Amino acid sequence: MQTILGRLFRPDDVNYKEVRFCVELIANALDPIIQKYNAKPTIRALHDRVLKEENVFEAAVKSPHGLAIIPKEIPPKHILHRIFKLKIDEQKVLFKQQGYESALIYALAYEPDALIEFELDEKSKQYAISVQVSANNDSALIVAAKKGGTNAIELLLSWGAQIESHDLNNSTALHWAANNGHIDAVNCLLEHRALLEAKGHTNYTALNFAVKHGKGAVVELLLKKNANMNARGDDGKNALDIAIASHPEFVEKILMQLATLPADEQAECLLNVPGGPYNDVYAYVAAERPGFFNSLILSSLEVSNASTADITAILAKMHFDEHIEHISAHYQRMKKKALSNSSYVDAASAAKTLLIECGRAKVALFQSDAVTDIEILSFKNTCKSAIETATPVLEKHREWGKVLGAFLLAIITFPVSLPLYATGFFSVKTKSEQLLDKLHEAIDKPKPRSGG
Repeated sequence: MQTILGRLFRPDDVNYKEVRFCVELIANALDPIIQKYNAKPTIRALHDRVLKEENVFEAAVKSPHGLAIIPKEIPPKHILHRIFKLKIDEQKVLFKQQGYESALIYALAYEPDALIEFELDEKSKQYAISVQVSANNDSALIVAAKKGGTNAIELLLSWGAQIESHDLNNSTALHWAANNGHIDAVNCLLEHRALLEAKGHTNYTALNFAVKHGKGAVVELLLKKNANMNARGDDGKNALDIAIASHPEFVEKILMQLATLPADEQAECLLNVPGGPYNDVYAYVAAERPGFFNSLILSSLEVSNASTADITAILAKMHFDEHIEHISAHYQRMKKKALSNSSYVDAASAAKTLLIECGRAKVALFQSDAVTDIEILSFKNTCKSAIETATPVLEKHREWGKVLGAFLLAIITFPVSLPLYATGFFSVKTKSEQLLDKLHEAIDKPKPRSGG
């Protein structure tokens, strides 16, 4: 504006002698400013807008022939129940472009939450809960579940809506609420006794739908409700299989819940996991997800006590987890090589068994009622036996001798007396000269190995 006004004070400039041109300059500069100011909402502007909309509506009611309601993302709910009070012929005119005959049907299909504003008699309520409002055979309850309309769900159920009614794909309100991640709607439906294990489209359960579509809050809720984790759809996948393939962020949550089930149910659920089948969750995690093993063990303990802390400290000082990590890394390499070279198949199997057996020994140690010398000795013997069993197969391949030797050395020097170990003294050690000779041979003088 300063530039424009400055030009007015240069009357001798030939470019600005024409008054009309100067006025146009000012107008062009002022118009955007005025438009911007007028665009700001003011109390007066809002008041005028409301009055205008009310006048338009009143005129339309008196002469509705050119009026049609177009669905928006958030339609004006306060209008629907008012339109419902019009004669049915007038409602048909208003909704003719949408293919609905009344405001009630429109609300059932698009805005079920607006139903609470309707004053319906018993006949209209029964009509509302039974009519199909879409080509997919959706009921009003399913529409409400799709949108997460908890209030509408409560209202429709109070009118007698069938909670297990389903669409053409056999999916119920619970399936759709879980599929779309509406946790409040899921909880509401379950409180009203919706069938948790009902099979919907492609024979998926609510849990399967929630996992497939990454609805974490719903997955957690359904797991807490003890949803069946082994329910398989037409694709043969259960919740764990779906999570491994599409949403790995749910795998550990599912495994923790799965670990609370009987071993036979765990084995059934693990039939199709990579590297399987496995007898139980601990075996699978020990072989394929060792980094998660400690969390799984601790989650299974009813109470974490002083013994838990003692065992954790002892295993840390003997670097047990580091040894398992090295073995796991070698196992993964062997497993990949076995896909194209059969000479690695036995080695991969032996390494997996070693991981599983050592994992079981660790679980038993943590789950013992009291940590005594007997439990520690049992742990040592189990690990030692697993190493000795795996050695004849694994030593045929380079570097396995050093890995196994170092692990075995850590196991046999593992103390038995906890009180003295805590003070830094080893009261009891297993020292077999023959065994140590083998260890030194494995570590210092490895034999030529075949393979890589």
